[in-house]
This record gives sequence, structure tokens and C-alpha cells, in this order.
Amino acid sequence: MNNTDQTVAQTPKTFEPSKVWRPVRPVTPIDPTDDRINQLQGKIAKVTSSVSEINTTITDTAAAAVGAPAQVTGVSASVTAKNINGVLMSVLEVSFIPGLNFSSAQLWITGYNGNSSPQLLTQGFSSPLEYAAQVTGELVTLTVVALNSANVAASFASAPSTTALLNGSSTAVRQQIGASQWHTSW
Repeated sequence: MNNTDQTVAQTPKTFEPSKVWRPVRPVTPIDPTDDRINQLQGKIAKVTSSVSEINTTITDTAAAAVGAPAQVTGVSASVTAKNINGVLMSVLEVSFIPGLNFSSAQLWITGYNGNSSPQLLTQGFSSPLEYAAQVTGELVTLTVVALNSANVAASFASAPSTTALLNGSSTAVRQQIGASQWHTSW
């Protein structure tokens, strides 16, 4: 033992407030609410990150599944003369074979009533698409544009087309076989 220990051991036990041991507290108090908020914010950040990854995966998967629609194929048209409410009409029936990511198709007409710009006639979910047009005597071009479930359309410029004569009589089916080859059946 050293001298200090002996002195303390021999000193009579009296209460001296200045020598009582006290725990030391930090100068700034700790707020348990702030600590809990920090913990919760950390957990929220982890959940947000996970949700973001899940959303990205879902979006990427949906985009890949939907994709741009492939063009329809085998486009053919027939014209039937029909009396509709006392008016002679040319009923167009345009058939096609749907492609990949097909949800619906639009039927466009060019050259109808002297208009050289394509006009949307109708839209449908299956083949054939039908439309009753006025008897104008015009040779029109009918174009079928595929759409996917998000209503994204295939390219109009490369969409398959066929022609029809709006002369008020039933005409042959004209089918596009290739880019410039046609087959006509009566």
C-alpha cells in the first residue's frame, strides 16, 4: 500500500460531500425521441430502397412483356354491296393475322372522298375489321396498324395494306402475299 491508501484507510469515515463519487452526465442531454426517429428513418430508407428496386423490376418486366407490337400479316379485303337504311353502301371487311404483342388493330383508309391523307376508320380487337363506306367509285388503300395493350402502335409506314374498289358491287378478295405480290380470288 502507498501512503495515500493508508491515509484513506486510517481516516475516520465522515460524510464529506465534496468527495462523494457522482456519475458524470454529458453536457447536452440525449433526447430519446431523436434517437428513435433516426432509427426509424434508417428503416424507412431501407424499405424505400427495396420498393424502388421492386418497382424497377416490375416496370422492366412489364415493358419487356408488352414491347412494341409486331405488324399483322395476311391482310386481305373484300367489298360487299349492301343496302343500309335505303342507301347503297360498300361494306369493307379487312382480315389479318395478329402478330406478337397484339392487343388491337386500327383500320386506316387513304384516297377516300378524294383525301390523300390516311384517315382512321375503326379499331377492333380481332379480325376481321368491318366498315360501311359510301359508294364513291374510288380505289382506296386500306392499312392495318397493330397496337399493344399499352396502345403503342406499330409503325404506320411499314404496316401492311391492301386496296378496295368502292363501286357498290361485291368484289374479289385481294390479299397481300409479300411486299409487292398480290393474290386475287373470286
